[in-house]
Amino acid sequence: MSGSYLKPPALPEVVTDTIAWEGFREGVYDVRYAATLEKAIQSASRRNEKLAQQAQFWLDLIDPKKDDLDVVRTQMVEWILKLKQYEE
Repeated sequence: MSGSYLKPPALPEVVTDTIAWEGFREGVYDVRYAATLEKAIQSASRRNEKLAQQAQFWLDLIDPKKDDLDVVRTQMVEWILKLKQYEE
């Protein structure tokens, strides 16, 4: 997604604090990590089906309302790196 960006509203009466924008940005990154993980699972499934199934099971169990998203983000990166070894 090169060239993508976020822009605050141009309305002077709308005030969005920095913390809210940081949270929004992190949410966008989380979706990107999840999409990358899903692609890695799909690609690796032909060469290591068991690992791909484990990663998909883990991904399906994520509950963004209960889980520590900093930990989830780190674990997503770990899964992506494991699966990248089996990409075609």
